[in-house]
Amino acid sequence: LEAFMEGSTLGEFHTRLRMLLSFHCHLLLVPDLPGQGSLSRLLWNLHQYYSQFSESVQAKILQLRQPIEKELKDFVKISKWNDVSYWSIKQSVEKTQRTLFKFVKRFEDALSGPSLAALVEQGSSSSWDPEPTGAGDAPIQRVHQALKSAMPGQGRELQNEEVEEGAGSFSLQARLPVLFRKMKKMSIQLLKRTSVPELAEDLDCFTGEIISNLRELQSLSVDTAAAKEKQQMEVKHILQQKQRALSDLFKMLSEIGLSYRKGLMWNRTADPESTLCTHPLEMTTALSAVKTQGQPERVLFTELLGAWEGCQKYFYRSWARRTALQTALQHASKVRHTS
Repeated sequence: LEAFMEGSTLGEFHTRLRMLLSFHCHLLLVPDLPGQGSLSRLLWNLHQYYSQFSESVQAKILQLRQPIEKELKDFVKISKWNDVSYWSIKQSVEKTQRTLFKFVKRFEDALSGPSLAALVEQGSSSSWDPEPTGAGDAPIQRVHQALKSAMPGQGRELQNEEVEEGAGSFSLQARLPVLFRKMKKMSIQLLKRTSVPELAEDLDCFTGEIISNLRELQSLSVDTAAAKEKQQMEVKHILQQKQRALSDLFKMLSEIGLSYRKGLMWNRTADPESTLCTHPLEMTTALSAVKTQGQPERVLFTELLGAWEGCQKYFYRSWARRTALQTALQHASKVRHTS
């Protein structure tokens, strides 16, 4: 399937992309078959992955089309079909047909070009880069606050479940309501004791600080109006700042438990196809299936949708960047340094 998409021509790219989605939808409607779930997830993830390059391919087609379209319009402006003579009109029509055929052939040749070179990240996709937020203003913090407000069991709804448990019959089906309430109570207790929300907020804050420092270092520049010696000193100072920031980042990553050696080991042993079989998640569709009338739940779902916005595109774009990095490392140019 990867060769099917990356071996596509520019003209066939969008058609093949729609074919992936059509096959995915077809698998959802057919009866259960062995391997149907994994194949369906594979088709969905590949469709979402290559959909991010749709604008790049379309921009490439438009770039190749514009000069041909300009020449065609110029030809139309100078063409004449108002001759009185039959033979003159016949010659004009034949010339026009030959010219149109030439333009069509050029455009067909352009569409027959490989699409692999156009599978690159567009500049507009940088809008999905995470923006550092202030304390208490991060989307993940608002989600956790809404989750605490929407958590059931705040009142007296779970207090009498032990009394009701002994009142029913001994059949499992009759005890389902009581068992469900007990399960809900245990889930609430587990959510209250877990430290995952705090750890997630700390990680989000840490990532925001890294992004802020990175952008601050990227904005450093040399004063071109200064003397040459001063410019060299500024360049040296900027390089020292970047090296110190990189060293501090590695130390902080090591302190929180990350290991370069473990990362290399994981990269060697990890299944490269596990990402392709990730379960699809459409947050709007998933939340619309939940029937709820409570105000806390509606606030929670609104915050979830706000926090989820752009996450899927960011995931597939990060996947594409990782693939591009691996390809660049495998085909790195060997530069010979001479002393």
